[in-house]
Amino acid sequence: DPVIKDRILGEAYFFRGWAYFQLVQLYGGVPLRLKSLSADPNTNVPRSSVAEVYAAIVEDLTKAETMLLPASDPKSGEAGRVNRYVAKGILAKVYLTMGSGSLSGVSIKVRGGNDNNYYTHAKTVVTDYEGFNSLECFTKARDKAQEVITGNEYSLFTEWKDIWKKENRNKVEHMWELQSLAGTDFTNDLHSYFNARSVFGIGAVWMSNNHYQDYE
Repeated sequence: DPVIKDRILGEAYFFRGWAYFQLVQLYGGVPLRLKSLSADPNTNVPRSSVAEVYAAIVEDLTKAETMLLPASDPKSGEAGRVNRYVAKGILAKVYLTMGSGSLSGVSIKVRGGNDNNYYTHAKTVVTDYEGFNSLECFTKARDKAQEVITGNEYSLFTEWKDIWKKENRNKVEHMWELQSLAGTDFTNDLHSYFNARSVFGIGAVWMSNNHYQDYE
């Protein structure tokens, strides 16, 4: 089925773009491998610039959003698969990250410290994000997010607590969720670490001191 074929190719483009988006946020410029080892056997690939990595991310996610199907399409695949509006949403986040990283000349207010008070910090450009136009990136992020809103595939729950109910999985505002099934080997405890504060508990994310100290 050519429609299914395009959808699967769209999934592949999505995941490559999504993976590089995770990498560039963690490590800055990374080696770009856009061909298989059978097509390009050279394994000694130097690091690309941050701008080059983001260009590849945008290209992949743009291809993905055109090839993927809306979630409401019967050929969009089972729950947990990415779809057109997931690709649009991640692309909006990519543009937002580029815009935030390149923004300068403003101050931001952050709450924290030993007294949990508000502190004002000057916003500086993230290293290697200097070449991005923050206003242009924010505009693209807004426009792409608007496409998600007007696509009417997703909306917000009326009650915040409804987000966490089992019967609401993969519904309403849940755009892309890791699927799990109780009583099988395909289970995990991620939910225990990535919950938010609510009436029924508090979630937390733990990391090693070594990892924490990798960042200024």
